[in-house]
Amino acid sequence: MLDYDTRMLRIQELIHGLPEINFNTLQYLAGHLARVASNSEVNKMAASNLAIVFGPNVLKARVEDIQTMMHDMPYKCTVIEAMIQQPV
Repeated sequence: MLDYDTRMLRIQELIHGLPEINFNTLQYLAGHLARVASNSEVNKMAASNLAIVFGPNVLKARVEDIQTMMHDMPYKCTVIEAMIQQPV
């Protein structure tokens, strides 16, 4: 298993390898979610809560069965939470 820094560098490489339109959309979404999270004392939507809501949708696989979806959910949420906390 890779350490945190190595995983984050790999995620960053993957994000920066996206087509430009996808990268720009993801960058805008991450920035917006970071602004929402910055008001979490009012709206109760911390980065972890936002990641639970957006993770499975932003990182949706083309074909997913329920077992795979449940297994992958924590990883997807972790990636989205990291993007919210450190926008791309």
